[in-house]
Order: sequence, then C-alpha cells, then structure tokens
Amino acid sequence: MKLHRIISYGLMTAGAIVSTRAALKRQQWEEFNVHAAIMLDWDDVQAVATRAASVFAGTGESQAAIADLLRRYRENGATHLSIPELTLGRLLAKGEMSVTQGSSQNRVYLQAQNAALANLVTAELQARLPHLKPLRSGTKTPLVSFLGDLPSVAEIGLGFDPAHAALAQRAGLAPAARPIGYSWVQPEMIERTLGRAAALGARIIAFQGNLIPGHEFKMEHTVEAMRRHHLTYAYFSQSRHQKGDWFLAKNLAETGLVILAHEFQPEELLEEDWFTASYRWATLATEAGIRLCSVRFFRILHAADPLESVAYVKSWRMLWNIPACCWTTPVLLI
Repeated sequence: MKLHRIISYGLMTAGAIVSTRAALKRQQWEEFNVHAAIMLDWDDVQAVATRAASVFAGTGESQAAIADLLRRYRENGATHLSIPELTLGRLLAKGEMSVTQGSSQNRVYLQAQNAALANLVTAELQARLPHLKPLRSGTKTPLVSFLGDLPSVAEIGLGFDPAHAALAQRAGLAPAARPIGYSWVQPEMIERTLGRAAALGARIIAFQGNLIPGHEFKMEHTVEAMRRHHLTYAYFSQSRHQKGDWFLAKNLAETGLVILAHEFQPEELLEEDWFTASYRWATLATEAGIRLCSVRFFRILHAADPLESVAYVKSWRMLWNIPACCWTTPVLLI
C-alpha cells in the first residue's frame, strides 16, 4: 500500500475515533443535565391533605398534614408547587373569608379566618385600589372593609399567600407562581403581582386561565416586569393557548426566560389512567422538549384513593429514570 493511502486511512481512523468520543461525551452530558421539573398544584395538594389527613397528622385538613404530604411528594420526585394568586372571590369560595355586617351601609365588610390574612388583603387592596379606602379593623374578629361593589373587586388579583410558599420551601419544593388575568388590569397591578411572586422566591411564572395579565394593550408592561424580576415564563406551547402567550414567549426568548411546559387538560385525563399518563409525560419530556410538567391529579375516573397521587408522581420519575432531587434549574429552550 502506498504511503499517502496509509496516511489518509490513518487520519480518517483517528478522526472517527475523536468524533465518536465527542458524540459519546455529548450524549452523556445531555442524559445527565437535561431534566424535567414536576410541578404540583396547591389546590390538588390541599384536597388530598383534606381527604387523607388522618394518615399524616390527625383528622381534618391542617398545615401539618399538608407539610407531611408535600415532603412525601418531594421524596417521590416532585420539584415545584404552584401557588395560585389570591382574589376575594377565591377566598370567599374557599371559606377563608366571609361577608358580614358592619357599622356603615356604604362599605363591604369581610371577616377573615385569621389576622395575617386580613392584614395581607388590606395591604393589597390599599396598594391596588386606594380610592376604595380599604380598612382593617377588629382584634378577635379580624375584619376588612372597603367602598364599592364586591363582585367588581372580587376578581382582582391580590398577590400570593407567603404561608403557602413557606410550606413548599420547608418541604424542599420550589414555589412557582400562578398569576391571573382579569378585566381592566393596570400596569401597576401587573408590577405588584409579579413583584410579589419574586418576593416569594418563585423563579417560574405559570399563568393560570386563558388570559395573561396585560393582554392585549399592556403586554409590554408584563414583559418588562418579568425581565426586571428575572422571572421565567412557563410557555404551554402544546397543551393550551393563552391570550398573549406568543408575544410573551417571543419577547422573553432573547433573555432566556422561557421554559416549555405542559399540562393535561381535564378532558384529556378522562381518557387516561396514571400509568398511561406517566408514559405520555415521559414521551413529552424526551421527544417534545417539555421541561416543566404541571401534573394535575386524577379526581374521579381512575382515582380510587387520593394518596394514589403519590404513586402517580413516583411512576413519572421512575419511567423516565429521573433521580429524586436532581432537578435544580430550568432548561430554557426558546
């Protein structure tokens, strides 16, 4: 064989070896570094704690029962807990506040479960709607009062309960904020809500509902507030359309503050059980690049016991072979 052929074949062989090693290292890096977050929903966790509280910390729903349950989810692979934004409508529906009688016929009076909640609601109303002259009164019976129409005020976002975020963090779960959209939202309200989310320690914002705050004439304020607080936008690119989602994703992509997310809708869960749903989650993570999985629990069909939700979370992690506690930082993809 001629010398130049020997040299050529030798160089080709050496190049193949080097490229194979590089490809192998790249594959190993991706397997080790590309992880997905498993985000649970506060309302789902509270429902499970209420129905199965005797297993954890005595009878009835309690903060201790929720804390024990969150630790169990964390041990089985959960990484995040979404914290919903408060509204008066939500607080009234959940029984944490109730309408009561007061001394003035021109004011709405609400009784709160505890002083901390009354203080939080009063502070948020004073910051967002000062012209309604919100007041905090009462000692044994904490009251919040304001001028105006209750249904009109009840839809407005009031930030987040720091106690919920504290429970998540003590269990080793990162809080993720779920702000809401509502009518006539003003730039200062958007800034305050996202600022409150950042103060909780939340790094991910997963807007709830079909309307992102600021759509469609004030979206630039939402973008700027997200950038200012360095908040990552959870973009549900496949599972649902939220008005304003593409504008937000497009404008935050250049700063890397976007993570691809997915959440099965209630009608989809009717066709699944938690074994097939876990398989679909793994497929979405490996083939569709989903890095934030918003896992909602089965409530009726395919749900024999509320604590099956723990096995559901575990099956997701084991199917994709994700070590518990391995996920630390979002993989930003857009």
